[in-house]
Amino acid sequence: MDGVDNGLDCSEESEHQANEKGGAEGKPEPPKNGQRSRKVLSKAERERRQKVRLANQFPNGPEARELASMEKPMPASLRDRIRRGGKYELWSEAFSWLAADLHRKARNGAQFYPKLVVKKLRAAYPLLNLHADEVSWLEGWISYLGQFRTKLRSGGTYGPGTDFLVALNAELDVFDHIDSFDSVSDDGENHEVSSTEFAQPSINDLPTSPREMPFTFTELSSSTAKTFWRAYWKSNDIEAIREAGHVLASDPWARGEMERLGEEAETFFVQTMAKLGIPMS
Repeated sequence: MDGVDNGLDCSEESEHQANEKGGAEGKPEPPKNGQRSRKVLSKAERERRQKVRLANQFPNGPEARELASMEKPMPASLRDRIRRGGKYELWSEAFSWLAADLHRKARNGAQFYPKLVVKKLRAAYPLLNLHADEVSWLEGWISYLGQFRTKLRSGGTYGPGTDFLVALNAELDVFDHIDSFDSVSDDGENHEVSSTEFAQPSINDLPTSPREMPFTFTELSSSTAKTFWRAYWKSNDIEAIREAGHVLASDPWARGEMERLGEEAETFFVQTMAKLGIPMS
């Protein structure tokens, strides 16, 4: 559904019909036979939607530039924490997960629910510890992208293949990162520390088997999803679980089934992938 934004695009024909039914004053006709009357858009709302249509048609036009100015920048405190806080790889993975989720929604013409998206992101990456003002900005930014989806499409500011952190001017502080590679031990010697030294998950990161789940793998129709959740439920072979998890994460149909099971199942899926160190993008 390229060029169409759910909840925003309203064709000139439908607007004209609404005005015709409402008469010269633009008042809605009384409902007939128990039917609901159609909502008549205000002049300001019609103008805003017209700008969105023009911005979609002409990404470099004045309407697109005007709408782009409505985007609120990332809070400086959050940008500094990302660049210098020592968790850049984790922030990068989290925003890659977010990018994959938003690109999928934009591609499928799905509705954006910013609070739910942020809730899933925080559940998957609890170590990032987003502050209240940062959560508010992130929800507003996602809502903005839901309105102006051309930014998420090819050639857009946040199109496929774009590093969201770089686009948000939160790229890694290289010199600070280089300093973090060296640590001084008690004996005064420098020891190089690998950024992935403590990143590998172990079976201890998971509950003891059989592990509780908010659903049963027999409810699933995807063999990929069944294989993973069966292994998660009873296996103590962390590598076998992770291997099945990578297959699941790369299977769009199987991942879609997790969404169709409901919010609780999808959130549990995202949290489990995070525990196993499996990227969702």
